[in-house]
Order: sequence, then structure tokens, then C-alpha cells
Amino acid sequence: MKKWMGVLFLAMLACPAMAIEPGDHEDPKNAQDYALYGSSPGRPDNPAYKGGPKLWTFGLAFDHQRRDIVYEDAEETQKNWTVLNLLMFLDYDLLPWLSLHGQWGAADLDESDEIDYDYHVEWGVGVRGRFLDYKLPTRDPYWFRVEGTADYKDMQADADEITVEWHEFVVAMTAGLTTKPKLEYENDIHSVGLYAGPAYSRIEGTDEHGSTKTDFEEDQALGFVTGMTIDFSDYMFMKVEGQFFDRSSINGSVGIHF
Repeated sequence: MKKWMGVLFLAMLACPAMAIEPGDHEDPKNAQDYALYGSSPGRPDNPAYKGGPKLWTFGLAFDHQRRDIVYEDAEETQKNWTVLNLLMFLDYDLLPWLSLHGQWGAADLDESDEIDYDYHVEWGVGVRGRFLDYKLPTRDPYWFRVEGTADYKDMQADADEITVEWHEFVVAMTAGLTTKPKLEYENDIHSVGLYAGPAYSRIEGTDEHGSTKTDFEEDQALGFVTGMTIDFSDYMFMKVEGQFFDRSSINGSVGIHF
């Protein structure tokens, strides 16, 4: 598992080196020549090419995560976890094609033992690479996009003399299509995108009951993600994503670029 995680992460970092040379950014006919967001200094102003970064992004998010967790005790106990995360996040576009991600919030753990855990502070960091944004040679405007993400989250839950601490490392590589919808309310929606791809999610932690500590990890690390993004304008967006490992999870976010 760890070998494949490393291969996927290195592939994410190597993709920018395979970029196509940019075309004339002032000519809408050459919008399909773009490969990287970072193929020229500044932000693309071409009306045929939208979706580039705006330097800062702020938003609110939720994550309803359901996973099977295996405890390293004598019985190798398996528990069904449900974790609700309520978060706010701030992203910074370090490069036109590379964004840094930070999040803060609260995590609520519900496991099969039906123990009532208190909300506890959660934090996380991550990186997002927008490797390819290619306008397809079609009559209607369609962009083929390839992105990669790597995220780390640290969480904790407490109940009486019980303390559960865990962290998660997630890597995903997705591909998808983005277009301008032709609907009655198309003036209210800038673009809609659908994406999917493989993912790796590693969960590790400890469950402390008094003086007894038990390590645990996820039951299944390999899975896939799929989702939809809606850009209401150049500055406001919404995202909904499903994650499928041993069990299914859903998360969503709304945010603004500035």
C-alpha cells in the first residue's frame, strides 16, 4: 500500500513537467493550447478560458465520513466509525497551478460502542495541483481537467476517561469535464464540472482507556472519489464530493475567491 501511495504522489509532482507549451492567451481560438494554469505570468483574461485561481480562497465545509476501523487488540476488533467534521478553510495559490490548503474546525466521533464523545478541535493542511486544463475541440465549450490533491488531517475525541487521537493522509488524482451549462438559469451559473479518480486514504491512531492504549488503522485504504463543482461566478463556488473506500462518505463546501 505505502509503495503505491508513494508512486501516486510522485506522479502528481511530475505532471507539471509534461505541460504543453502555451498558445496566444489573447486569442480565444488558442484557448485549447493551454496546459498548465501556470503557463504564463498573471491570470488568463481570455473570456473563452475561465477557472484560473484568484490567489486566496475562503470557505466553509462539512465532511460526513463513514469508515471501518480495525483495532490492534487480541480480537482485532472492527468498529464502524462515523465522523462529522465542521470546518472553515483558507487556500493560497502559491503558483497559478499550485495551491496550499489549511483548515480548522471541530470533529464529532460516533463509533459502534455508542460512546458520547465531545467535539474537539481539528486541523489539517494540504496541497492541490491543477496539472491540465485543456479546451476540447468541440462545438460547445468543454474543458478536460486533471488535478491532484494531498491532504493531512489531525483529529481527537474525548469522553470521560477515554481519549481517541487519529490522523488521516489522503491522496487523490482526478480527471473530469467542465462546461458552461445551457439552462434557463445559465446566467446564474458560470460553469459546472464533474470529476472522478482513484484515491488512497491512510488512517492511524490510538484509543486510550485509562492506562490502556490500543492502536488502530483503516480497514481499506484504496478507493475512489467522484464529485461535482459549480462556479456561480469567477468568485463564488460550491463543491459536493463522494468518497468510496470500505464505506461511503460525503463532503461539501462553499467558498469565495478573492
